[in-house]
Amino acid sequence: TEQFEGDMVYFQGHASPGIYARAFLEWEPLSIIGLDVGRGGDFSVFARRHGRAVKELQRNHAPDTMQVTGILIGILDGHPGVKAIVDVIGIGAGVVDRAREAENGKYGDRIIPFVAGEATDLKDEAGEMGFVSARAAGWWNLRVLLANDEIDLPPDDNLTGDLTASHWKPASGGKIQVESKDDIKKRLGRSTDDGDAVMQAFFSPGRSATADEVQRYANTELLGEETLGADMMKFLKDSGVDIDKFKKGAK
Repeated sequence: TEQFEGDMVYFQGHASPGIYARAFLEWEPLSIIGLDVGRGGDFSVFARRHGRAVKELQRNHAPDTMQVTGILIGILDGHPGVKAIVDVIGIGAGVVDRAREAENGKYGDRIIPFVAGEATDLKDEAGEMGFVSARAAGWWNLRVLLANDEIDLPPDDNLTGDLTASHWKPASGGKIQVESKDDIKKRLGRSTDDGDAVMQAFFSPGRSATADEVQRYANTELLGEETLGADMMKFLKDSGVDIDKFKKGAK
């Protein structure tokens, strides 16, 4: 594109034969939840992974993080052993904090924060190129899994759109850079929530962020989101976020 030079990350879903059919015909018990927490009016998306297949995308439009947390805890409570990889940036930190604290920490070790901007030592499939961030590594990992016909996804137009929208380019230092979520949203007119949730469901981000890191990432992101305008600020305030408190905490 004019804003982001580089190649498209994905092929159309029909390039992987059987990718959709097997998501319904060959699936194991629920194993992983990839949760992209919605912000600014976006959906919160729960990608329900059954072994190699995401059988269902569960979307929720509740602006209250407590409601999103409640849905997550309900899933974890109903499926012992299932883990959740949760986008921790911004208001996602509230979901991680509350879910970890619920019932005296009962679910703490089953909730893995995904820090999109975190550095990573992961390499591409050839072992030659690194990644500028965990998010870039996650999207590239999904690209490889799809190209090798190793995973199965549900037939969903929004998800297909998300997976065919992202671009990448080689960055300095021999690393792969994937187009930012904000830039993609400007092009598409919507956020790639479905794609991000699926990406998280198939990605292991490594170590879990500490409680202090969760809070710091939340503070930093909220400062940046002010640039999105009055609608975002109203959404945060309506959700009970103390903007002044977050500003002071991020300094």
